[in-house]
Amino acid sequence: MSIAVLYIVLISVSCSLAFVHFIIWIRLRKRIYSLLFTLVALSSGTLSVLEFRLFGLNNSEVYMHIMKYYHLFLFSFLVTLVWFIYDYFGTANRNLAILFTALWIVAISINFMVEGNITFYEIEAFAQRQAFTGEVFYHPIVSPNPWRHIADAASILFVIYILLATLKLFKKGNKERALSVGGSALIFILISGTLAPLIDVSILKLPTIVSAPFVLMVLAMSFELIADVVNGAKLAVRLSAEKSKWQNLLEEINLPVVIVDIEGMVEYVNPCLKTILGYTGEEILGKNWIELVVPEKERSDIVKNFSLPVTKGFPAHYENRVLTKHAEERLLAWSNVGIYNEKDQLTGITAVGSDITQRKRAFEQIIELKNQLEIENLILKQNLSSSPSTSEIITESKATIYAFEKARQVASVDSTVLLEGETGVGKGVFAKYIHKNSSRNKKPLVVVNCAALPAELLESELFGYEKGAFTGATKQKKGRFELADGGTLFLDEIADLPLELQPKLLRVIQDGTFERLGGEKTLSVNVRIITATNKELVDQVKANRFREDLFYRLNVFPITIPPLRKRKEDIPRLIDHFVGVFNKKYTKNITHISKQTYATFSQYHWPGNVRELQNIIERAVITAQGEVLKTNGLIPKATTHETAKSNTIIKLEELEREHIISALKACNWQIHGEEGAALALGLNPSTLRSRMKKLGIEKTPHLQA
Repeated sequence: MSIAVLYIVLISVSCSLAFVHFIIWIRLRKRIYSLLFTLVALSSGTLSVLEFRLFGLNNSEVYMHIMKYYHLFLFSFLVTLVWFIYDYFGTANRNLAILFTALWIVAISINFMVEGNITFYEIEAFAQRQAFTGEVFYHPIVSPNPWRHIADAASILFVIYILLATLKLFKKGNKERALSVGGSALIFILISGTLAPLIDVSILKLPTIVSAPFVLMVLAMSFELIADVVNGAKLAVRLSAEKSKWQNLLEEINLPVVIVDIEGMVEYVNPCLKTILGYTGEEILGKNWIELVVPEKERSDIVKNFSLPVTKGFPAHYENRVLTKHAEERLLAWSNVGIYNEKDQLTGITAVGSDITQRKRAFEQIIELKNQLEIENLILKQNLSSSPSTSEIITESKATIYAFEKARQVASVDSTVLLEGETGVGKGVFAKYIHKNSSRNKKPLVVVNCAALPAELLESELFGYEKGAFTGATKQKKGRFELADGGTLFLDEIADLPLELQPKLLRVIQDGTFERLGGEKTLSVNVRIITATNKELVDQVKANRFREDLFYRLNVFPITIPPLRKRKEDIPRLIDHFVGVFNKKYTKNITHISKQTYATFSQYHWPGNVRELQNIIERAVITAQGEVLKTNGLIPKATTHETAKSNTIIKLEELEREHIISALKACNWQIHGEEGAALALGLNPSTLRSRMKKLGIEKTPHLQA
């Protein structure tokens, strides 16, 4: 076989392979590597054409001219091969590919700028040689060009690039592709690189035939690529059958299904979703899903969650509202599955949903009914609890009767009321009386003790919170203001309301609006506010512990309730009343109360007022064995300032401190339980601990004595 026939075979093979892969690319446009491989095959064939032209040529000028273009197509071959490997493997280093391309661009630029070409300046002579076929050809003796080292560097980089990409693909598990394509590239490139110096030193008596290994490499790679196409076609047939099954399932399933590409364009919707949305397939397919059906107020959240186009960072489950063709909002819950190509790149999302509109509405109705039930329970409890009418007031004190008369007057109007008086004087009773005699008595009276909760809990208790507002907020909760809507909110111990919450309360009083904790929606309520305090709010304002503007808003109609020690004429009636109440509660039959008991109770100064009296009577009834009420040891010993009947005015805090210490000593410093000081004082244990801390009361040997 002559050299000419060999070149013709090489050219024919290259052109045939280029044609085949070009047809494949035409049919499968998404496979860019098929187009790149077509260019690789064409470049190798062109190199064979140029080498055939050089065979037997001994004209220096023509030889130099052809060599310039020979290097251009060598550049074309190597660069397209590099980017083919990059696209086909998916494991190649992009930066190395760019660097290799840049080096060859520099080399080709120099190739056309210098005299001669990139590898040599000039041809000094031609050496006549005879090929193994007996044919005579001419081999040029040249002057090397130092710029050739750029091309040499690019060639070394090329080998490193192919080697790294092949190893990565091999480790990734695609061994067949790595060996057939990557291995072929390495072997035939190394053969080509070895042929040139062997021909130059006449070890191999061949003309310039570097393109032969290139064509063989292209042929070897082509087998793998065509096998991919064949396997892909077989797989496509199977997938088509599977797709048909799934398509039938999606068409029949009574759940909404949508498939979108990474740009959010709709590729498929099933009949169920069309029915929900009211659109035909033609009105949805090819449209942007977000722009077509997602309400404008929710679009930014959808885009943020899905970040389209994305790789894998989308939520597996989410809920969103959609707008039907007739502008009706529906709530759908979606489960999402990514669609990936052979390179593990996300190409789209399949979302299977459920229309939960009715379920959500039912849930909201249940929540509303739950809140309504809570309100009705509050009203029922208040109706069952003692809330005295004018005829039921247990008092002979003119000061107390006057206070109740003021309460009766203000009950019929919606003014804010400030109840002032010591702990236990009955401020809660007055609040219930005002509410019961107001036009709001069909709505609830909601009670909040401002001293019983820390600031961070008090805000959520008063104003409610949204789901996720803080750790543990797993669902939305209405606050006391919302529960009291249309009724009355009684804020006890208002002086202990934290300063940071006072502006929020002031706003509700002024315009009836607020936001839940963690929420942005402004809520409106119609609430009457009654407050109570055992402190002088004027002093709190002066001490910068209470806002002056809030004080004026609360102090519209103040009512002062006298302490029990200033209405001792009421003590006998109160004793009889509470004995009757607790006889009934504990199934007792106490019928006799001694004059000494009445006298002892009347002499006691009652710092805990009516509440303390009520608690002591309750304890006496519980411990009673017969028909006689005994109170031995239940009343703390009189304090020093009482026995001395001193005219010195004792500060309220000092008096409270002495009284709490006396109660603690009487109860052996027990706070909780039926024998505890909290029950004796009529206080919540947490409130008692808070006051002990505030007044500096600790269980020390000095105080126990």
